[in-house]
Amino acid sequence: MKVLLIGMNHRSAPVELRERFAVGDLGPALEKLADSSEIEEVAILSTCNRVEVVATVSNFDAARHRVIRFFGSEWQPDVALPSASPIEDHLYVHRDGDAISHLFRVTSALDSMVVGEPQILGQVKEAYRLAVDAGVSGPILSRLFQRAFATAKRVRSETRIAEGPVSVARIGVDLVGQVFEDLGSKQGLLIGAGEMVEAALVALQGHGLRRAVIANRTLEHAEELAARFGVEAAGLSDLPSILSGSDIVLSSIGGEGPILTREVMESALQKRRGRPMVVIDIGVPRNVASDVDDLESVYL
Repeated sequence: MKVLLIGMNHRSAPVELRERFAVGDLGPALEKLADSSEIEEVAILSTCNRVEVVATVSNFDAARHRVIRFFGSEWQPDVALPSASPIEDHLYVHRDGDAISHLFRVTSALDSMVVGEPQILGQVKEAYRLAVDAGVSGPILSRLFQRAFATAKRVRSETRIAEGPVSVARIGVDLVGQVFEDLGSKQGLLIGAGEMVEAALVALQGHGLRRAVIANRTLEHAEELAARFGVEAAGLSDLPSILSGSDIVLSSIGGEGPILTREVMESALQKRRGRPMVVIDIGVPRNVASDVDDLESVYL
């Protein structure tokens, strides 16, 4: 039995490609791979910055071709890949010891965009749970993931890895300080109500931000988070009216396409009369249209 790991991350593939594989339900993908004769056990890790398939296989070369074909044409057959280059150019392939070492590094947040970020451990645990629930994980992957979790725990307890900035959201907030020296007079708009938005709000308030609005599809979730931080809550339908008064916008919410289109942003900027706006998009798929970066007074 051999261990195979194939994937892409923030170093090997642009966000335009990675977001094509951001799907909410991994069940069908797991079942399709597990039905392959080349694959015995399989799990899929899908996060904002990486998509990886880890499997136990009987024939390495046959399984490698199968997974690469799955990435290239079967995962999202109705979605065209943005790059003219072959999908193989953006994938890394690890086998046996190298695959195990890579999974340990990922789970321990050593391979993250922000080294030491704590979210990845929960995401790997969720990937393993989904594989177990789908009946496609067996004794080998079970042992592998349990060892990965134990390794991550040791890394966090026996090293100083968690002493620096611990999330992409907080790094984004640090970038805000390069545009606005004083956040006390600014207003923030945070779109979403998950861990990243909460981390960003903690960091923004730590930098002196007093006024903020949390906007979310489910208003109740926005209200719950807003009440904890003493800020306002709104639904996504209120975004056009809130945007014009927002100096800092951070978005991390799921969806099929951009929530902040160029047209919506242009309308808000007209009302701002040239005042700058910092927009941080950490959603995958992206929450902000790429051509927003062409607008004057916007730092995307």
